[in-house]
Amino acid sequence: MKNFVLIKGVFDTMDLFSEEIQKELELLGHSCHVLHMETMDVDLKNMLRAHKDFALDGVIAFNNLGYNMGEEQGGNLWDAMGIPYVNILMDHPFHYISQLEGAPENTILYVIDRNHVDFVKRFFPKIGRCHFLAHAGCANAMQEILGGLPEDLVSRPRDIDVLYAGTLSRVLIEQLIPDFKDFPEINGVIFSRNCLEDLIQNPEQTTEEVIERKVKQEFENRNLELTDERLMDYIEGFRFLDGFAVSYFREMAVRILVESGINVHVLGLGWEQCDWARDNEHLIHLGKVDAKEVLPYMLRSKIVLNTLTWFKDGAHDRIFNGMLAGAAVVSDESKYLREEETDQKTIAMFRLRELMKLPEMVADLLDDDKKRLSMARCGLEDAREHHSWRQAVGEIVDELGRV
Repeated sequence: MKNFVLIKGVFDTMDLFSEEIQKELELLGHSCHVLHMETMDVDLKNMLRAHKDFALDGVIAFNNLGYNMGEEQGGNLWDAMGIPYVNILMDHPFHYISQLEGAPENTILYVIDRNHVDFVKRFFPKIGRCHFLAHAGCANAMQEILGGLPEDLVSRPRDIDVLYAGTLSRVLIEQLIPDFKDFPEINGVIFSRNCLEDLIQNPEQTTEEVIERKVKQEFENRNLELTDERLMDYIEGFRFLDGFAVSYFREMAVRILVESGINVHVLGLGWEQCDWARDNEHLIHLGKVDAKEVLPYMLRSKIVLNTLTWFKDGAHDRIFNGMLAGAAVVSDESKYLREEETDQKTIAMFRLRELMKLPEMVADLLDDDKKRLSMARCGLEDAREHHSWRQAVGEIVDELGRV
């Protein structure tokens, strides 16, 4: 039996994932000590007492939570305790430059896109253990909501044709726009526009490769030397372009469906700001709900629609939660998804370049119950077998065994 530390109480989505990890660890016979932000003083004392009685084997956290605990007292807590810090990033690493630069010595980093592994190895070589961890669905939470594993999950009555669970975060993204005066080598407005146009016209690219290519062109035109350190300044400064590209295709995917007469229920903020959405009878705005509250809506849905958050070699939990809910899943493609779902029996995929084909694909599934239910059944079986947190936890425990 091993003893783990989990950190909760900051983000509802991460708490949901942490609950999945805790249940899977406990099913394997391990124990978990939870540090909750609301009760941190008490939890921390209990954790330190437990570590004294029997050594803890690792802390598992999302998005750098608690990575620098203890540093105000002169040192990193996890390094001082001599236990590995397992950090699972659910976003691109370029959102966490300072945190990764200050990562504990015993960090084991997991990223959910294989391109992110290459990014970390290039720009953060001191993090010697960085691995790809495929995104996963919340099988335990879904089972809790259902009260078990019903045999008729796929064929249950569903009153939502298409569900999109996600916020249009353009307002939040705008807060990431840097002061262009920090980048005197370029015209920041023109550079941003050119990069974004490139991403939208060629959406198979990663944001960092577009930024790097454009920066190199600008520096070469001015006979300037571009170091990796300065390149990182640009990637961090212009990472907001990633969010704009994501938001653009998220909005377009939903808009093209509702303007084709297909009913789409959306969860999240920002949709009310779209002029095209306000008076469209086919868009049903459900507002923002906590992460766990999304799952019951998926259980009511015939189709769960997904657009990736610019993970070109990864996935998103919307896909696998939709499968676990017994819905048919429609998503834009990635290299990882193409490899995992080669015959498209478990998921219907489209290319962002060919977004105009999306209404026909969705309408076909809504009109053909046999085809849609067959896909949902295959997806449900596949997600339960290969794409829940059980598989992810197994990988983490195996990696910790190699410490």
